[in-house]
Amino acid sequence: MKKILLACCVAILATMCAFSLVGCKNGLSAYEIAVKNGFEGTEAEWLESLKGDNTQSTQNDFYYFNQEDGTIAVALTDFGSYKTKLEIPSSYQGKNVTTILAHGFCNAKNLQEIQLPTTITTIGEGAFDGAKNLSVVKKGDATLNLFVVNETYTTPVEGLTIGRNAFANTALTSLTLNSCHDNETNVPYVLTNATNALKSIEIKAALNATTDFVFTSEIQANTKAGTVNFGTYGVFENVVISFKGTDGNVIASVTVGGIAVTASHYNFAYLNASYPVLVYSLKLPEITQNGTIPTFTLLERSDAYNWESLPYGMQAMPFATKHDATVSKAFHHLRAGLQAYIADLYAANSDSTFTLFTVDNYPELILEMLVANRIPESNWKAVMLSDGSGTAGLISSTFAVDNPTAKYTAMVENWNAIKQSVYDNGYDGEAVKDSILYPGRASGTAQLLERYPYIIAKTQNNVAWWVNRLRAGENLASVNEKDAAFCADIIATGVSFYTNNLLAALSTEQAESFKNLYHFSSDMFSVAQEQNKKIMIILGTSRGGEGTTLYDYVRLTMEFYGEDYVYYYKGHPGWPTAGIPERIEAFERLSQEGFTLYELDNSIAAEIILYFNPDVYLSGWQSSTYDSVIAQEMACTLYNSKLENKGALTYGDMIDSFISPIAAETSEIFGISLNAEQTYFLIQYNNTETYENQTQNYEKHEIAIYNSTTGKLSYYKKTGDAYQEVDKNGTPVA
Repeated sequence: MKKILLACCVAILATMCAFSLVGCKNGLSAYEIAVKNGFEGTEAEWLESLKGDNTQSTQNDFYYFNQEDGTIAVALTDFGSYKTKLEIPSSYQGKNVTTILAHGFCNAKNLQEIQLPTTITTIGEGAFDGAKNLSVVKKGDATLNLFVVNETYTTPVEGLTIGRNAFANTALTSLTLNSCHDNETNVPYVLTNATNALKSIEIKAALNATTDFVFTSEIQANTKAGTVNFGTYGVFENVVISFKGTDGNVIASVTVGGIAVTASHYNFAYLNASYPVLVYSLKLPEITQNGTIPTFTLLERSDAYNWESLPYGMQAMPFATKHDATVSKAFHHLRAGLQAYIADLYAANSDSTFTLFTVDNYPELILEMLVANRIPESNWKAVMLSDGSGTAGLISSTFAVDNPTAKYTAMVENWNAIKQSVYDNGYDGEAVKDSILYPGRASGTAQLLERYPYIIAKTQNNVAWWVNRLRAGENLASVNEKDAAFCADIIATGVSFYTNNLLAALSTEQAESFKNLYHFSSDMFSVAQEQNKKIMIILGTSRGGEGTTLYDYVRLTMEFYGEDYVYYYKGHPGWPTAGIPERIEAFERLSQEGFTLYELDNSIAAEIILYFNPDVYLSGWQSSTYDSVIAQEMACTLYNSKLENKGALTYGDMIDSFISPIAAETSEIFGISLNAEQTYFLIQYNNTETYENQTQNYEKHEIAIYNSTTGKLSYYKKTGDAYQEVDKNGTPVA
């Protein structure tokens, strides 16, 4: 009978975690716990049952239990112990005492100090739970600096494992950090039993161990409650708590996780290109509701922003490193991380809602970030942005067919099927690519659905399409010819924003924030201001677009417009000069020949420069920036363009002249003889009757030819059927 009862008792003490955690907190004795676990008999019988081959009482303090590894586990005989100090021996019957049994000392109400032998390696779950006066724990000759943080314990002694709630409801210093779901990043804390030896507690919070977005706060030990600013939102798995003594040195530290900080709504922007970023930036006061909605941004052209001066509550992506989030110009490197981050936010608070901003050639991001995370459509929105130029080409090549409505219907069914598949199976770029009826231009698993923005915006009530300059008579003319009503619906589905109107709508304070965001300098045109000259900006383009012609175009522009201007080069944001040897060589050659050209920060959108400097004149490659000039005469020369193609441009009528290269080895053009061994450019002068300066120029000379080999610029006026050479003022050359 004794052996049966003993086995029962061992099982009870070894499995107390299922019952005695509650028991300890409710003040149950060890005997009462045994009864709850099925023991039948009086307390005296229970105590008698503990005596046997495997257990023995020593001075009525401890029970000893053999463990399978040949060591001893120990528990307290009297859970209501009157003793204030207990010392556990290091061995029993020649066997090392290595374990404090789970819940083995719970509710030792008078216990203030426990002396552990050096042989102890494990303190079981809930071991001292409810020993409300226990404040000193020693092991061997060392006093352990044990602090409790969210049921996790500092373990300054190597080789000591402490179970969950081992020192719950004791007098040990305890810090509790609670998850926060109130749209604030201030996490509430409660500090209890801080000792005089403790000065402060440092809290470093990061979403993971790899990010260097680390938010540090320090609380004083004489506070009992307050908040700690974690700096951002997410489920924090890397919170380092350091307890500091009166000398400021760290006494002990511990890393805890699982602290959730959530908001009711989030904005995420994963953007490339210039116009979409500009429109998004200008609408930030509205998007963020003046900083009340947490808003996270990643840019392909990361140097467009001053990341140290983000307005309206914006943040870089906090789950990545600062380099990856704000310096790296890669676009796809954080996609998987963002999907996981959004998944964590939604798992932490399923009531949260999300808005994703993406350029309309990457609609698959909607699938990857929102649908794949199984966020209900009532909980998310998306905004697709575009300057309209590339989009118009894709729309035309997709819907300029005899029955665009039938194609539309097929694409709607295809989009819904892909969306359902992603919801069911998760996001797989290759699988999505294989499922698309009308794929985009993607060579890999990006830009997969760039033919579908109209489909998505039309069929999804939770998706908006901010697309600029779609016009039936211009870039959608081919669709309009097939089906005018269908074309009109495409245009009506999108929303167009004129950047100058958005800029004008900014308050003075918002305008300054906007300037800071784009690290805009008011001194960028100081040379022109000092010399009291006009400003001419030459707009660059991609490396391939400029090729080897930059030198010729710039020199021609400077020679034509002369010394009334100071000339500035504004590079394309995606193609900084440092990485383009051909451009560097062109600049050096111009300098050597006495032409002075100043370079502006390529990351600043040209529209912004024009808005804050409305007296700027423009020349260069095709750009929507020409739409932003305040006066027609400031739209000067367009490179690599011909007069006959101006109708495809919204600003075509404003341009003063069009310059294009003449094919190599050409010996004659418009009846004008050329040296086939030399290089030439054709300048065609515009003649729009509503623009007086164009009419005046055209009356002087209709075309000009620039010989880049010799540097000679020749002007021509048509007389009868032939072109006659004239000077710059239109006077015939003898």
